Amino acid sequence: MRSFSVFHLFKPISNVLPDSSLLIAVGLLLGLILKESGAHITYSLDAHVFFLYLLPPIIFDAGYFMPNRALFENVDSVLLFAVVGTIWNCIAIGECVFLFLIDVLSFGWSSIYS
Repeated sequence: MRSFSVFHLFKPISNVLPDSSLLIAVGLLLGLILKESGAHITYSLDAHVFFLYLLPPIIFDAGYFMPNRALFENVDSVLLFAVVGTIWNCIAIGECVFLFLIDVLSFGWSSIYS
């Protein structure tokens, strides 16, 4: 995942801009080059490719380079956000599904198709 660590070789650039913005610029430049070259190949990103090939390196990179001391000093707030966020999302999604079902069932299926 550290294939673009070449940005660290150019200290004036890497001190001013973060790696994420430099990667976006490289992606835009590469996309412009491919567009102007006349390549008419279309790529589609589906869930299988994302979860199998793209997500694991992102997760492993984030976990590998996270300082352990910072994590364990803030473990209470990390767990608080994890637990409260999970409960909040469960309630919000459950409420949305419940309200959607009430709305759909109150009109009946015949009014949807007519």
